[in-house]
Amino acid sequence: MLTRSELRGVLVAIVTPFTEDGELAKESLKRITNYLLGKGVHGIMTTGGNGEGPHLLREEKKAGDCGA
Repeated sequence: MLTRSELRGVLVAIVTPFTEDGELAKESLKRITNYLLGKGVHGIMTTGGNGEGPHLLREEKKAGDCGA
């Protein structure tokens, strides 16, 4: 994990996309992530500040962090 002094540049907190069935929408998350990285974003925070984190299973959190 990075320390506060190591965080630099544009950091974005994103919403977590879900399917209609309530599953993590991995392909949508991948598209969002790739789009932001293509625009020059330096870091992306998932499941952090947008309210979804407490509602995800541990496996879903891992998939969200590594799936994109």
